[in-house]
Amino acid sequence: MRRGNELKGKVALALLVGLAWPVIATGQPIAPEGGWEETGFLQQQLDPVFHDLPDNVEILRLENGLQVILMRNPAQPMVGMYVQVEVGSAYEDFRTSGMSHMLEHLLFNGTEQFTQEELYDLADRHGAYNNANTTDFYTNYMLVLPAGEIETGLKIQSQMLFHSVLPPDKFAKEKGIVLGEIVQSRDTPGHFADSTLRDVLYAGTSLALPTLGTRSTIENMERDDVFAFYRRHYVPNNMTLTVAGNFDRDRTLELLEKYYGSVPPGDSRRPDLRLAYLLDRTRTVVRRGGAERVLALAFDAPGYGSPDFFPFLVLANLLDAEATGILTRAIEDLEAEERPELSVWWEKAEGFARLVLKFTLPATADPERFYRLVQEACTAALEFGFTDEDVLEVVHMEETETLLQREQLRMTGIFTAEPIALGGVDFFISYLGSLSEVEAEEVARVLGAY
Repeated sequence: MRRGNELKGKVALALLVGLAWPVIATGQPIAPEGGWEETGFLQQQLDPVFHDLPDNVEILRLENGLQVILMRNPAQPMVGMYVQVEVGSAYEDFRTSGMSHMLEHLLFNGTEQFTQEELYDLADRHGAYNNANTTDFYTNYMLVLPAGEIETGLKIQSQMLFHSVLPPDKFAKEKGIVLGEIVQSRDTPGHFADSTLRDVLYAGTSLALPTLGTRSTIENMERDDVFAFYRRHYVPNNMTLTVAGNFDRDRTLELLEKYYGSVPPGDSRRPDLRLAYLLDRTRTVVRRGGAERVLALAFDAPGYGSPDFFPFLVLANLLDAEATGILTRAIEDLEAEERPELSVWWEKAEGFARLVLKFTLPATADPERFYRLVQEACTAALEFGFTDEDVLEVVHMEETETLLQREQLRMTGIFTAEPIALGGVDFFISYLGSLSEVEAEEVARVLGAY
């Protein structure tokens, strides 16, 4: 690794929230002297890279548009089925805000074939774990049960996804539950800082509205409007289904055709996303509220689809690694009474990608010194350079964590949903191979650029 690299990133936004202050700083990739052509970066973007498809993986699409990933593991006693519906709060406006999350609740309330009680009893009798979660860009449904009960699982899940009735008598109850979640979320530590950070980073974009909706939107939501939203977005050509664990391939395809393939495709067009702008200057925002002093420095970052994604993934891990992290060591050098707590958060969605360094500050700490501390620590890291051992340690840890997540089927749906929904099926399948190819020089390059 060459020494003497110059850090070329710059801050574009700082937000201070105090007695809760977040402080945000964002920047953009800065081309090196001579332009990207000199580094071979543009060629890297154009050259195709091919990865082997693992022996246990198959990718196919049903004729109604449902995309399917099969991941066989005969050693598993269980089978999991995970569906990402490509609708979330990013595709909502103030009229529909919170509908994606509301639907996640309502789909457990009864279908054309099963009442809510029958759904729960059927899942319990067959030892099924049936759960869901909603995000900005997708809603995720997860069902895990013993391998021999795969047909029961597919029947339950397909009924919920395609044949829910959203019982009117259950609607008010679910509205009350969601309103309670909104109130509860506002009482959690750090809510003011986090919501302010979101407001500042994503005002005017598709990430401006909260996933839960607002009290006003939920209180005034009508069942028929939510049902129309359901009919529009819950169509097979707007979904990806992964079957993982122990299953017979041919039998599973027959069951998929029976329960999922018989559903007609629909109009899956979604509103165009309003992307975050690229920040090209430093801006500082200060807010008062909450019970903590929080400084957030936010930088533009690569998202899914960027050739910088995997080097940046390694870099993000190197920033706050325990004991040896670039910023961990810099914080340890401070006087004890001035040391903040640090967490690193990376929004990876393409068009919205940001890296946020969140410092929870002691009462006596001066927030103005921390951006310079970050710059100096990163500049020193560039001058010292990265070794292959530095990169390999992170890569191996990520590989182990990824394999564990995929092995523990109850957690698989949580951890595979985002790379599938936002990165795409081929990104997900080639994830470990791409990660293993990261080199120290690439990590240094993205640190300097961003």
